[in-house]
Amino acid sequence: MFQTSQFIFVFIFIIFCSSNYYSQHKGKHQYQWAFFHPIAAIKVKKIYKKNYPIYQQVKQQKILDTIENGGKLDAFRHGFFMACFAQKVKAKKLIKLGIAHEKDDLSYFLKKRKTEYWDIPDSASIQMDLYNNLIGIETGTKYRKIKPIQMKDTIIHYIHIKKLKTLK
Repeated sequence: MFQTSQFIFVFIFIIFCSSNYYSQHKGKHQYQWAFFHPIAAIKVKKIYKKNYPIYQQVKQQKILDTIENGGKLDAFRHGFFMACFAQKVKAKKLIKLGIAHEKDDLSYFLKKRKTEYWDIPDSASIQMDLYNNLIGIETGTKYRKIKPIQMKDTIIHYIHIKKLKTLK
């Protein structure tokens, strides 16, 4: 039994500490989430890597604005990735992931440290991100079978009709 638990710990450590789980900074709350939800974390990592080029396309083509913290691009990022994750991962786990991510942002805010696209997060942007995460989760749960390109168009439509929130 001891060897099995050692193997599991080493496996989780290798996956989450040595790989590029997110392109953003990770804090202790996100690592804790990954530790307690290893299968979901592996799925999230795979989905993120698969759909990151779609996000980059939206960013580079300036389909929305170019504001990565508080703008339409930020709302798109949260809504789009959570919608894609929700197609394969249970909503309850994703809500916990979103909260963990924002808890890390809050701790960076309290320490006045820069994070996520090199801005110091504030309370309003944390609330906006949590709201957009929930809309993304609802969208992904509702449209489980659509392709990521269709999901991109759906999230952009939600931004235009102001279903997703922005600060700027």
